[in-house]
Amino acid sequence: MASSDEQYRNEKADLDKFLASVNELESIVKGMGAEDETTRIEAIKKADEVIKKKEAVPTPVNRTFINKDAYKNDQPNVRPGGAVQDQDGFLKGLEEDAMARSQRRKERTEKATVWKDKGNDAFKAGDYNKAIECYTTGMDIMKDYSALFTNRAQAYIKIGEYDKAIADCNFAFRIDQECVKAYIHKGRAYLAKKEYDEAIKTYEEILEFNPQKEKLVKEYVTTARQAKEADAAEEKVQQLFQEGNQELKTVAEVLDKLKKDDQPSLYYSGGCRLLTSMLIDDVSRTVFRSQEGFQILMENTLISKCFKTSGKLKKDEIDLCTTVLVLITAVCKDNEENQKTVWTVGGFTEKFCHVLESSPHKDIQQACLQLVFKFSQTEFGRKMIITNVGSVKILVAILSYIRTHRNVSKDAVTTLDKFAREKKFLREIFDGLDDTVTPAIERLLKEDKKISADIFVPCLSFIGTLANETAIRKKLSKSKGLWEGCVHVLSSRKDESVIVTLLGLMMNLALEISESLKEMAVTITKATLPLLKNSDSDLQERGFGLLSRVVGLHNDCQEQACEQHLPRYITQILPKSNIGCQRHALKCLTILTQSNKTARQQVIENDKDLSLLRELLGNDDNIIVANTALCIGHCSEDPIVSSTLVQTDIIKQLLAKTDTVQSAIKENCAIAVAKLVTTDKRHLARLHDLHGMDILHSCMKHVKLS
Repeated sequence: MASSDEQYRNEKADLDKFLASVNELESIVKGMGAEDETTRIEAIKKADEVIKKKEAVPTPVNRTFINKDAYKNDQPNVRPGGAVQDQDGFLKGLEEDAMARSQRRKERTEKATVWKDKGNDAFKAGDYNKAIECYTTGMDIMKDYSALFTNRAQAYIKIGEYDKAIADCNFAFRIDQECVKAYIHKGRAYLAKKEYDEAIKTYEEILEFNPQKEKLVKEYVTTARQAKEADAAEEKVQQLFQEGNQELKTVAEVLDKLKKDDQPSLYYSGGCRLLTSMLIDDVSRTVFRSQEGFQILMENTLISKCFKTSGKLKKDEIDLCTTVLVLITAVCKDNEENQKTVWTVGGFTEKFCHVLESSPHKDIQQACLQLVFKFSQTEFGRKMIITNVGSVKILVAILSYIRTHRNVSKDAVTTLDKFAREKKFLREIFDGLDDTVTPAIERLLKEDKKISADIFVPCLSFIGTLANETAIRKKLSKSKGLWEGCVHVLSSRKDESVIVTLLGLMMNLALEISESLKEMAVTITKATLPLLKNSDSDLQERGFGLLSRVVGLHNDCQEQACEQHLPRYITQILPKSNIGCQRHALKCLTILTQSNKTARQQVIENDKDLSLLRELLGNDDNIIVANTALCIGHCSEDPIVSSTLVQTDIIKQLLAKTDTVQSAIKENCAIAVAKLVTTDKRHLARLHDLHGMDILHSCMKHVKLS
């Protein structure tokens, strides 16, 4: 019997021989598939040689004894129904198994969701421990449900278990690597632990897989950086206190004295004034916050009473309320942490909104608006005001103050312009238009006598900014009271700057044809017509602009215009007007001449051969050319005019203008040609001479003659 070493050598030799054969076969197969024909032929020869060798070697007799009875009692592989399982049956079995697994997962998901919803209810009720229990029970049912982990993380944050929250978020990543909620809650947990850089890093990781979340990430990163800066500022304050900084100690001492209750109002107002004079930098403002200055003020019994009282206050109470607001404004200056904190303590939000809306005292109102103005200077400050006070309250309060007081600071209107940049502000204004905002604007317009031009003009511009939003404009245009207010200002104010700005606003509003506008069209026309002869070019342009949008809404508007000889006046001023005025004036003329015979007659009397209009056909402005062509068409319905134009190149001019991609020009010129050839056959002959029928037919395919 061969030794074990000899057996090993034999087995190794057999293995090496086998591997060599495999390598040889691989080489042959690869060669047979080669692109090179020589290589393929050589490989085929080698394959033939290998086959001959195999055929020459006799097949050894395998003398292994096979026990034929070994498996005689085994049963064939059968399915539950009893049939032998073939390939199709095997695949069907796999499918059924997959469906069963899917059904079981669905059932687990439903059960886990029940516990998730219970946890959400407990979370909303403030019972965070119960919420954690519910989410945990859901996890026992289904371990790969990411929402359970992110929700539990949020609950852990609420009870201060920040490390557990981070662990849950990390587990959620294993389920879903792009779970935005997990990144948010993990960042919040780091933020709570004052690990600000880790929080920022976590938030910014969202952008690696979801760049669309840039705005969301920016908000969270900003919050983390503000917290980091606030923490650093408070550490600096503590260090300065330890070093014995006398100025900061004095701030703390004054705040400590303000804690005393049952003192007269002069005591507290004097303390507030002293503090205001001491808050000269970010460090002193941080001291105010860290020494609970906001709480001291808002929890003071007398101060709370002054803020909550409806109606008139005593003189010293007015002074106290005002000095507190001035102090808070000073504390929040250039300090975002204070701007955030002030709304969270002592019911300040409710107290501020109360005096803002209801205080009849000018000093208190001014102090409220000055606070709002200071906040409005930054995006963060505006966000705080909108979130805590509300856009509608701010707008109504400012408009009311402007309407009822003389010598109003321009800061009031500047504040509105700042807020108009915020989308949330505009959304909230839209929501409050019908019940609150529109009536406030109507009152401003109808009670404008106290408002100076330098305040009223930016006010009107701000309303125009609101009206730039289509949804807001549509609602404003529906207000008859607003249109009445506009007409009141047009008729009563003499300041050209006010009139110009108001006309721009009315032009904007008139883009929306509402029933109220139709009802007011005649009144608006009557108020606008006298303004058109003003020497101010801007006023004249906007006057024609407004009229071009209302004069076609009612026949009486057109009658009024003709009674005032507006068509004749337009033909007189067109050559010397600026391009904007020409556009609007020509549109008015086109509307008037379309259906009003008197209007056409006035044009013809002043320009018998339409030389002015024919000259304007050569203008470079497409709008002017389009309206000019249409106006020529209207006037050409008069046989005398049409006959006069036979002596001109009008057909050639109009045909030349159809060579354009501007459909309005093409169509209006075609209409004018059609009307000319209809009223005088000589124009038809001229059209044939110029081979213009094909051009006319091409232009008229989609045009209906009026």
